[in-house]
Amino acid sequence: MSDVMRTRVACLDLSALHARLVRTLDFAESEVNAALIAYRQFLKLKVAFDDTDAVHLSPSLQVWHSHILDTSGYMAACQLALDITAGFLHHDADGAADQEACDKRVAATRFAFRARFGAECS
Repeated sequence: MSDVMRTRVACLDLSALHARLVRTLDFAESEVNAALIAYRQFLKLKVAFDDTDAVHLSPSLQVWHSHILDTSGYMAACQLALDITAGFLHHDADGAADQEACDKRVAATRFAFRARFGAECS
């Protein structure tokens, strides 16, 4: 991933999402901040994987689910910050139906997270 892409993801305005998480999920401020950091890290992985293989792990999963409900804000974030001009990062509601495939994607995500960020993801 380029430095430009890292900067775009880091500068992504998630203030409306932050407020929604506090309001709807009853997250404490520290939990929201940690979840948004995890979400930004996940977005970086999705871009690095070209939107394949990487899957959300808690707490970024809750953040992403909240973000995609704001369809216009979510699409704008994908297009502007992630430079995805053909749409947005899609959600596969049946992605967990094949448990073996899901387990492989989780393992790949954990491996990629450790390699990129030098830490374990939640």
